[in-house]
Amino acid sequence: MFGLIQLFRSESSSPLPALSIIGDDTTIHGDTITGTGDLRIEGTIRADVEREGRVVVAKDGAVYGTVRAESILVAGTARGKLHADGTLVLSASSDVRARLEADSLNIESGANFRGQVHDTSESPSLTPPPSGDHDGSEEPPPFIDEDAHQVFPLDEALEGTDA
Repeated sequence: MFGLIQLFRSESSSPLPALSIIGDDTTIHGDTITGTGDLRIEGTIRADVEREGRVVVAKDGAVYGTVRAESILVAGTARGKLHADGTLVLSASSDVRARLEADSLNIESGANFRGQVHDTSESPSLTPPPSGDHDGSEEPPPFIDEDAHQVFPLDEALEGTDA
């Protein structure tokens, strides 16, 4: 019994963050739901959600709108946009149609996902250096076709043009 109490005890003197639960028999319609603690969605939310803590969409839960939180775990249904400042996880039982934005993304095998993925972490750009930085002694930088999401050697990209 005391082991369980120790498990939830924090090293700091500050209290644990608040946890709000939207029960499985509850549906919320609105504009925006905000809060500072963690949120577990077992029912249905048809509104935007903004939390400073974590958001968990339980297996039987659903959210329709934009969700912004420190981290997000989806085991149920999500439609709209999911933006996590940290980690975003789509579990094997999830059904997601959304734009995903996160520093770290984990899509488990079996997850049903359709949408867009955008990395918000600081990552190096694929943009080639300005033309003045290339001295011609090595392979030219690649040409990036943004529409096709493919990278082509620069020589092939320039064939057939007047450049």
